Amino acid sequence: MSRPSGTRTDSAWKRCPVMREIPLAAIRARAYDLWERNHRPEGFEIEFWLLAERELRAEQESRRDDAAGEAPGQTRSPAETVAEG
Repeated sequence: MSRPSGTRTDSAWKRCPVMREIPLAAIRARAYDLWERNHRPEGFEIEFWLLAERELRAEQESRRDDAAGEAPGQTRSPAETVAEG
């Protein structure tokens, strides 16, 4: 569906931060890990899937915010990189 140019939603759309899709395999792996760490309860597949997706999106946004906060050409020391671990 295309958006008509010149509309208010068109300008808002351009300002919206770009969200990259999280691969389903990554969500599946995180959800499985969460399920195992919580002693493999039955009937919580959707909850673990949604939690995994939410965690991965938060990590993605955090990395994007960290990258946006660094000045161009600014490098981080190895100590800073290790401290973030």
